[in-house]
Amino acid sequence: MDLLQNYKGDSSSDDETSSIQMEEINSEPRGIIMPLVNIAPHVVVSSPVQQAAVIDPKTKELYYNPKYEELFMPDVGPSNPFKSEHQKAPKNTLTGFVEPAHFSGFHFDRAIRSYDTLGYAENPSADAGGSSSFVGDVESAHLTGGRSLFESAKTGGQKRKRIVNYDASDIDGYTGPWARFEDQKIVAKPDPELQKEMDEYIRFFLLFFWVIW
Repeated sequence: MDLLQNYKGDSSSDDETSSIQMEEINSEPRGIIMPLVNIAPHVVVSSPVQQAAVIDPKTKELYYNPKYEELFMPDVGPSNPFKSEHQKAPKNTLTGFVEPAHFSGFHFDRAIRSYDTLGYAENPSADAGGSSSFVGDVESAHLTGGRSLFESAKTGGQKRKRIVNYDASDIDGYTGPWARFEDQKIVAKPDPELQKEMDEYIRFFLLFFWVIW
């Protein structure tokens, strides 16, 4: 029994010691864990010069949808503010942009001859329509119906229609090949101006013959 009591006493003393140690440990100040700060983060550059893709004007195929600023940006350096929009337009000649196209030689000759002679020709543009389907003197083109130099013009107009009646049984209404025209006017008496002129001629001849006789 004495041994058990001594053992119990030893355990209680150990518990007191451990509690004292725990209290001493818990009494120490605790540190606060702060997040790490990156003093040199990765900065996204938003400069339009570095983001804009430079497109070669001679490129014929593009594998993405470029922006307007990328597609029509100046070739080298900034644009000249003193140039007009026509001067800023891309061109490979002094007066504009020329590119190869498949065009019939006959249609080319017809257009250039018609323009030199008649003053107008058909607009070769693919999207031409309305009044822009002709270049040059558009009014003359509409009056002639867009006739080219190689197309002959109609002369004499339409033939006048006759009031014909080939029924031989109709004695009074039969005309045969001598039928008059529909718009033909039959005048049995001259108009006043013509009558006055005829009277002057008659008076002159009467006076002339009276003097002779």
